[in-house]
Formats: sequence, C-alpha cells, structure tokens
Amino acid sequence: MNDRRVAVLGTGKMGSAIATRLAHEGFEVVLWNRTRSRAQELGLGTVVDTPAAAVLEADMIVSSLTGPEAVLATYLGPEGALSAGHGKTFIEMSTAGPDVAPALATHVAAAGGRFVEAPIMGAPPLMRAGQATILAGGTAADVAAAGAVLGALGTVRHVGGAGNAARLKLVANSMLADVIPQALEEIRWLNPIAA
Repeated sequence: MNDRRVAVLGTGKMGSAIATRLAHEGFEVVLWNRTRSRAQELGLGTVVDTPAAAVLEADMIVSSLTGPEAVLATYLGPEGALSAGHGKTFIEMSTAGPDVAPALATHVAAAGGRFVEAPIMGAPPLMRAGQATILAGGTAADVAAAGAVLGALGTVRHVGGAGNAARLKLVANSMLADVIPQALEEIRWLNPIAA
C-alpha cells in the first residue's frame, strides 16, 4: 500500500488547493477533473481521463466536488471511482450537504473501501498553507488510515460517524452567518471611520 500516492478527484478552487498542498508535502498526485484541461493547468502529477483510472493509480483518494449530483456521478457512474474502490481509502471533502456522506459511506463499504467524510473549515489559501480545519467523520480506524493525508492538509478534528462532520460544518457556518454581520455592525458603531 502506497499512502504517499493520492488521487484527487475534482480540481476546482478547493481541489486545486488540496492537490497543490499534497504535492508540496511530497505526495505523488493523480488528478481527475470533468474538464481535463483544468487538471492539466495545475502542472502537477499525472492527469487521467476517468475517476476509475485515478483510483487505480492510488490507495488514498480525495474528492472535492460541488454538489451531491457531482459527487454521486463521480463515485457511482459507469467509470466511477468505486468501480476500482476495493481496498482504497476515500476522503470525501466536497461541498455536498449532510445527506450525501452516510449514503456514500454505504456504497464505499459495499465496494470494499474505507470512507472518511472530511469537510473543510477554511478557504483555499488556508488549505494551500496547511492551516485548514478538517472535521473528520467516520470510524476511528478509517480516520486513522487517512491520517497522513489529512494531517498534511490541516488540523483534524474527529467528530464521530459519517454525516456528523457535514452537519457540524452547517452549524458552524450558520453561526458565522449570524455573528459576522453583528460584529461588523458593532465595529461600525464603535468606530464609524474604520467602517
């Protein structure tokens, strides 16, 4: 098993930051993106044509996709990641909502893989710097199996089973949505010149 060779499925803003960080930390990266040229533009590792091809090249797989439909299509499609998933560790970091992780965990287990839900608290620049906070959901053994990759990306907080991490991120984001406008209003009130 080579946990230093990581497939990254999705090279949008966050996926690119993840791939760049992993390469900087000495991991070999295999990239897949629906639009191949976006993966090629990174100038990192190996670029492949399908999720299945990426999974065949690595034992650790990170997905960073937008929306539940993209996640399910990438994992379950005809040349999806799970068609080559036996014995692999999947780290799902997409923005897809709390309902995707438990269903995906079931599919990954049926394919003979390990599953860790790992939403990110932080923007791409924090990820590139290895300073993101990662909420990890899954069994303790599965989170430990993903430890080298997750640790290279930021600070890891194990929050229980699959589904818990995305729910906790929603709660945190909801709180920030309430707190930040209030804090800005207080700053304006205390120091109208700064506002």
